[in-house]
Amino acid sequence: MNITHKFALVWAYVMAALFSVGALTAAAQNYPAKPIRVVVPFPAGGTSDILARLIGAKLTESWGQQIIVDSRPGANGNIGAELVARTPPDMIAKINSEVARILNLPDVKDRLASQGTTPLTNSPQEMGKWLAAEKDRWAKLIKDTGFRLDQ
Repeated sequence: MNITHKFALVWAYVMAALFSVGALTAAAQNYPAKPIRVVVPFPAGGTSDILARLIGAKLTESWGQQIIVDSRPGANGNIGAELVARTPPDMIAKINSEVARILNLPDVKDRLASQGTTPLTNSPQEMGKWLAAEKDRWAKLIKDTGFRLDQ
């Protein structure tokens, strides 16, 4: 798995974790009203954990609310993913736009670039299209070159 695909996977998990804060009520205009738990489905201290903490620090500054990073490794990421699987779409859109804004801040971009990572700041639907296009592009290259694993 190359760094782009690994980052895409990490990004998908981080975004899903950020969306695990529960449904917004109509009266909750000052969101977030309580600390937010970010579920990272990989062991603490790894790339996913570091990325979640960097994003969490910026969200804490922006929202004035504590971000708690909760590492839930196991079952190849499924334990953590299961915790965030029921996130409402409106929460996904709201938090995705905030995370995209943060990832475009110069100091965050510089930190990620120093680690060899370039974030993609788009919606989950756009991310899905990008991943599909990447898959198609690489499948075409493999077909065109006649590459085989047994060579």
